[in-house]
Amino acid sequence: MTGGCRARVQTQRCGGRRRFDRHHGKPTFYRLHYADDFVVLVVGSRQQAEAEREALAQFLWDEMRLELSAEKTLITRPEGGFIFLGYRIVRTKSYRNGDWVGNLRIPKGTVKALRRKIRKRTSRATLVLPFKDLIWSLNPLICGWRNDVQYATGARDEFQSLDHRLPHRIDQ
Repeated sequence: MTGGCRARVQTQRCGGRRRFDRHHGKPTFYRLHYADDFVVLVVGSRQQAEAEREALAQFLWDEMRLELSAEKTLITRPEGGFIFLGYRIVRTKSYRNGDWVGNLRIPKGTVKALRRKIRKRTSRATLVLPFKDLIWSLNPLICGWRNDVQYATGARDEFQSLDHRLPHRIDQ
């Protein structure tokens, strides 16, 4: 026999581990991340979520010398939703089967800010500009916003509203 043999440890997939933990009354965790921003979703009690936050803060400090931002670190119910990377993430029932699902929504402040910028760029003072210059001014704004929010639930309705309002702003 060779001396380099090790006992094989069977790995467990995340879904199987979550089922095991749920069955034994332990909290389960889901992680969403993009670059250095992340969200940890906890299926469990508020006390378990607070304990996880403290453990995560300790891990980040011990391993990377990073601190969790107190004003950005929230514990909230999923029905209330939260904003992450420019989307409002809310828990709603699926239209298809009634299961609870996460939905990306466009925050109302984002839509208002876009309308304010369009109003500013299409004010009476700017309407003396050639039509081509007006369009060149609006295109990057509208296309950039569209690219940012295109994956949100209900984005189509916002796009239609914008399509309806924009010609009226330009014709004034």
